Amino acid sequence: MHYRSHATAKHAVFLEDDIVISFDGKTESMRETEVFAHILRERTPGKRVELKVIRKGKP
Repeated sequence: MHYRSHATAKHAVFLEDDIVISFDGKTESMRETEVFAHILRERTPGKRVELKVIRKGKP
């Protein structure tokens, strides 16, 4: 992955091919636009969001 120096994903240690399986406790399938809408509605800048990912086939 290529990040800009201030990229949040870089600081969160996302790796190429990571698959997000849970976002903020939600496990149902969501489109990117739905995820962003949820963030804008429910979170303020600087607040942490819990993510669960599958990395290299392992949760």
